[in-house]
This record gives sequence, structure tokens and C-alpha cells, in this order.
Amino acid sequence: MVKEKNLSRAYCPFKTYVNNTNPLLGIWSALNSPELADIICHIGFDWVLIDCEHGPNSPETLMAQLNAYASTSKLTNCIVRISWNDPVQIKKTLDMGIETIMIPMISSFEEAQSAVAACHFPPRGTRGVAGISRASNYGLNNKYLETAGENLCIILQIENKKGLDDLDRILTIQEVDGIFIGPSDLAASFGYLGNSHHKNVKELISGALKKILKSKKFAGTIMLKETDAKYWIKEGFQLMAIAHDSFFISSELKQLREKFKS
Repeated sequence: MVKEKNLSRAYCPFKTYVNNTNPLLGIWSALNSPELADIICHIGFDWVLIDCEHGPNSPETLMAQLNAYASTSKLTNCIVRISWNDPVQIKKTLDMGIETIMIPMISSFEEAQSAVAACHFPPRGTRGVAGISRASNYGLNNKYLETAGENLCIILQIENKKGLDDLDRILTIQEVDGIFIGPSDLAASFGYLGNSHHKNVKELISGALKKILKSKKFAGTIMLKETDAKYWIKEGFQLMAIAHDSFFISSELKQLREKFKS
């Protein structure tokens, strides 16, 4: 299933990795735990998303998890999803040294442009300049400001009707590396709250996927059922979240308890 093009499993920028290995399997992490980060690294997922939108993560707890990933392994790429398309959140996240950032609920071309601008230093963008941060090895990397954009990977989430309607224009933005479809919010936006498996939602995802692949950007989504994940990987999604930490723990514990019930 996974096709690699002679790319070493040693660390490489995520935007390079995603274009050379297909598919990349990842886990959604919302439990705010450095210990869990340590475990995930040992499992060997291609990537982990630290969820600051729906998970109880703050800048302080995010830093602890990033340090856990950095100390354990360079093979698990970290994506951070911020809670909103906000330039201050984007700046703070990138200052922590994150190279791959996911920005949720992009609803228009203009919102996408604003997100991209907030990720880049002037004159290319509007990101505030901090020469001394974790991203620059606390000032020891004196070339950081001029090279910060080289490995930056910007993933925008399309997860509502407005965003889907403007997807064609959003895909024309060169600095956008990938699009991540949020099936739950997308379903809700079209009147199918809690029913992301509805055939109409499936058609919407399929239509969006075709546009993304045609634009030569990578496409991602989350599917926690094995059959769904395999189906959409076959359809062309390169980035697939196949597990969610809290759901995995709760469902496995429930199944274990059921086995021992009389």
C-alpha cells in the first residue's frame, strides 16, 4: 500500500516527505500528554497531529509535547492544528518551531490568503519577527529568518459549504501545500450533523478530492474506520488520520470491559 521513492526514514521536511511517500498514516492527539507523545513515537506513525482546536492544549503544554517528540524520535512528523485562523496563534505556534501547521475552518479565498500571509515574514507576509525563539534555537541559528519559509508546510482545512464553494480559488494560492477535509463539520454544514457517512457527504468529499489532486496539492482527511480509511486512500488521499488517541483508548477499554461481563 505504501510506496516510497528511495526516501530515507531519517528526518526530512514534511512537505518533502508527503510528496515522496503515499499514503502517510497518522494519529490525532488531543489528550495533552507528553507521555502519550513518547508512546506514539515508539509506535511508528508517519505523523501526529496535536489538536489545539478541540483538545485542551495551551502553548505551555504544547511545548512539553513538542520536546517529547524531539527527544524521542525524528521519524514522527508533528502537525499542530491551531484553534482558529488567527495571526497571533499562527505566529506563536511557528515561533515554537513548528514547520507544519494546520489552520481550521477556512471559508473563503480571502481567509486562506490571510492565513498564508500570517505564516510568512515580510515582505512575503505579515508574520511578526522574533529572532530569539525555539524556532531559531533561541537565537543560535542566525539564518532562521531567511530560511524559515523553506520547510514551512501550510495545510488549510476545508470543512463547510462556504469553503467548499470557494475551493477552486483557494487552490490557486501557491503557498498552500495541502488541503485537509474535515468530514464531521462538512457534514454538519450541509445538514447532516453526526452523519458524515451519508452518501451526499461522500459525494462532496469525492468532488473536493478530485479538485485538490488536480491542483497538485496533497489531500488529507480523518477516517477512524478501517474500511473508510482504506477506501479513501485508494481514491487518492495522501494524508490519512486512522486513529484518535482519546477515542482509541475509550473504545478499547469499553471492548475490554465487555469481554469480561458475565
